[in-house]
Amino acid sequence: MNLKPIHHLGKVNWDVILKSLDSLLSVSGTFSGSSYTEITERQDSKHIRGELSQVFSILDEITAEIVHGVHTKGAVLLKGIGQSYNSEQQARILYLLSVMMGQPAAADKVSGQVIWDIRQRILPVGSQAYYATFSEGRGEAPFHTDTSFYPDPVKIIGLMCIKQAACGGGINRLAHLGDLKEKLQDTKHRWAYEYLSKVPLAFRIPGAFTFDQSPDIAEVIQSTVLSDKPSIRLRIDSIRKGADFYRHEYYRETMKSVSHLMTLADRDDVRLDLMMDEGDILLVNNHDVIHYRNAFSDARRHLLRIWIGQHDPVATSPDSVIRYPLEACFTSDREARKQAS
Repeated sequence: MNLKPIHHLGKVNWDVILKSLDSLLSVSGTFSGSSYTEITERQDSKHIRGELSQVFSILDEITAEIVHGVHTKGAVLLKGIGQSYNSEQQARILYLLSVMMGQPAAADKVSGQVIWDIRQRILPVGSQAYYATFSEGRGEAPFHTDTSFYPDPVKIIGLMCIKQAACGGGINRLAHLGDLKEKLQDTKHRWAYEYLSKVPLAFRIPGAFTFDQSPDIAEVIQSTVLSDKPSIRLRIDSIRKGADFYRHEYYRETMKSVSHLMTLADRDDVRLDLMMDEGDILLVNNHDVIHYRNAFSDARRHLLRIWIGQHDPVATSPDSVIRYPLEACFTSDREARKQAS
């Protein structure tokens, strides 16, 4: 896989543009300007995009270049775009570019917050139902797509590097489905393609992203891993957790097929390794590209993430989300699956 690097955006005078953005955000009454955590999906993105586009024509040119790269290459790396700015300004640059490309989606369903901190997080206690996502820890994040547990996964993921891990960990890997499909068409891999494109699996939604935010309810969707839209949705921990609430007699074959796909993605002739520098922004086509992050020990590592959809956010839980009481977990089946995998 090859991504598109863009180097010239660090020369743009973002200060003037950010002042206009702050003025537009403050109109909503929910943004005081003190923290990027106040920026929510309830902001009128369409209005903000229109106003900025009218005043700063360069934003349309930048957006067109980025979107073209994301769609044709699968990923775009903006080098050093936020290097001379503080973290608050960097977060606003990330949000600004996201608004120009589409609809920023909430990472936190309660607050509506759209800019999510990827760093070590103190997790909620006293709730068995809560299950953490990769962004809340320092461990390995196997190949996956973001919001794969949503009925309609977001189209683009934006990542900004605020602080690298001093330990040298936290390296990202990308693999494009186009390259994977070439491998999967081989007769020795075709069985995995057939399974992953035909058998619907249960994906459990992590606690931070559930629609109802109930401490005693697990939310699940069902989908194949490979389909037309998105081309791929992958989240092995979500599939495992979803299987706890769904009597899936094909669990062994599921794990075998998913693991085979991730092994192919990790081949040298398929994957792209990437260490982001501080101030870089990475934009990834979440419908066509799976990504991975290796483990790191430096708790100071800090990235910002934003999800960019193509339509207005879903305010309520869609009908396709299945709810299970926590006690409905099939414990005996789960133990059997542990032995199987």
